[in-house]
Amino acid sequence: MPTRHFTIPFIFRSQNGVPTFAADFTLSFRDKSGAFVDIDNVRFDTGTAITTLPTQTADDYHIPYSKRRRMRVRGATGRGLAYLDKATFSFIDVPSLEFTIDCLFNPKAPRPLISLRDVVRNFDFASKPPSSRLPCGGFLLSLRRDHDGSPR
Repeated sequence: MPTRHFTIPFIFRSQNGVPTFAADFTLSFRDKSGAFVDIDNVRFDTGTAITTLPTQTADDYHIPYSKRRRMRVRGATGRGLAYLDKATFSFIDVPSLEFTIDCLFNPKAPRPLISLRDVVRNFDFASKPPSSRLPCGGFLLSLRRDHDGSPR
């Protein structure tokens, strides 16, 4: 049985003098050979509509995507074209399950982002208060019984 609960710690940052919190973590993505490769510093982004990988990251880690389904996008980095395709990933804390999602492969994206939609459809989540183990608190993710994951 897969792990049912895990926590993504909040990280405190100051952006232009404004205190902010971020939730960055590692996700494993399936590469062209079918193996899973770990990608660090994936940001849990409540503001993005769809999980996004920079095309450079996908190319560096040999994560397959097609350029056939082009989409116009507008985000924090400006406007441009991105490519919509499927991607398969696994949470390192739930390595027995994989999740296949729609993903934007964006040449202008500065970092990988996982959308709130892809988390909520598979996990219930709550905030964890600060503690000695989590100085800034974190997100507690609990695998839902009706999750979309498949055995790895």
